[in-house]
Amino acid sequence: MGAMTLWVLLLPLLLFSSALDRAYAEEPIQIATIEADPETYHLRDVTLHGRVHDLQVLDPYFQPSGTACTGAYLFTLEDETGFIQVAVLGVCGMPAFRPPEVNEGETILLKAVIHAPGRFGYSYSLEGLRRPGSSSAPLHAVAKEIRKSDEP
Repeated sequence: MGAMTLWVLLLPLLLFSSALDRAYAEEPIQIATIEADPETYHLRDVTLHGRVHDLQVLDPYFQPSGTACTGAYLFTLEDETGFIQVAVLGVCGMPAFRPPEVNEGETILLKAVIHAPGRFGYSYSLEGLRRPGSSSAPLHAVAKEIRKSDEP
C-alpha cells in the first residue's frame, strides 16, 4: 500500500476524530439551564455531564417497515442541578444484542438532542420515560454519543 493510498484511507478517520473532539470540547450545559427554558433547547444538540441512574434495558421494537431494533435503553442523567431522562436508540436490522454503553452510577459526558416535554421527533414510543402518576412525558434527551468521564 502506497503512502498516497494510506492518506486517502486515514484522512476521513482523522477528520472524524477531530470533529468528535470538538463536539466534546463544548462546555457541558447544566440540566437546570435546560429545564428553565426547554423550548429554547428543543431539537438542539447539547453536551451534558453527570451520573447514570435508573438504567433500564428495553425490549426490541419494530420500525414501521417491520425491521427489528434491539439494544435500546433508558437512563436518568443527574448533575448537581437536576436530572434528565435519556433514551438510547437501538440498532436496527442487526440480530445481535448490544449491551448498554453505560453502567449504573457511572459518570459520563453525553452528546444528545433535547426534546421539550410532549414534543417527539421520532416514531418510537417513549412510554418508559413517564414517571408514575404523570400524564405527559418529561423533558428528555436522545443520546447521540456517550463518553466515560474521569471527573466525578
